Amino acid sequence: MAGRYCDYKNQLACLRACAKLGVPVTFAGFADMGPDPWGYRDKLEAEAKGHDCEILPRLTGEEVWQQYDRAWVHVNCSRFEPFGQVTLDALALGCNVVHTRESWAAEEFGRVGSLCDPGDVESVAAAVGVELDRPRGWADSRPLTWVRAAASLLPIYEEAMASPCPDTAGSRFRGDATRGAS
Repeated sequence: MAGRYCDYKNQLACLRACAKLGVPVTFAGFADMGPDPWGYRDKLEAEAKGHDCEILPRLTGEEVWQQYDRAWVHVNCSRFEPFGQVTLDALALGCNVVHTRESWAAEEFGRVGSLCDPGDVESVAAAVGVELDRPRGWADSRPLTWVRAAASLLPIYEEAMASPCPDTAGSRFRGDATRGAS
């Protein structure tokens, strides 16, 4: 799993799922991203003790690709993931993939890997187990293109544009700049 260490990225669920399965896990994250006011990396490091877990320092792009080359399964169990560029990178480099259901790209990644519920360690573990049992690199990432993604979104946008705009007065989603801050 690559990315910054934070609750939003949900590395603890990945660690717990892999510990449950008895499989090693490597986190290739951004250790030097500055202060960690919520102490998430400290929680991850504390819980990783006693498990077959390696938490790597910040890596170059080439080093991240080398980690993908060594890995069997890439797990992205983020609580929300807009597209999943790291999942696409891992898939293109031959990793089997587990991707969060909380993603705009979940339907696409569900065709070439396993989906998981990021709030349920059992779901993450089950998806990892499925991908560990498959041959490495079983999926073909070539169908996942921006053109195909755009084509699949076009009918959704057309429908939205044809629909009347709802009254959002009093809505909790009316542009509150603090919503979702981490």
